[in-house]
Amino acid sequence: MDMEQLSIRTDDLVTCEGAAKLLGVSRPTVYNLIERHQLHPVVISKNRYLLVTEVEALKAQLKS
Repeated sequence: MDMEQLSIRTDDLVTCEGAAKLLGVSRPTVYNLIERHQLHPVVISKNRYLLVTEVEALKAQLKS
């Protein structure tokens, strides 16, 4: 089975709590956005992180 490698720096990631602050919403709202596939978590061990670029893109989309 071929697997692609992806290189992500820790600066590229934000916690769900951090994403909530960036978006100006609650943490449960961030989890709802994940469930609706508007945000895509990166799972490391048992922790979920979000790509900062994806959160910022969603923020820009919500403003327009």
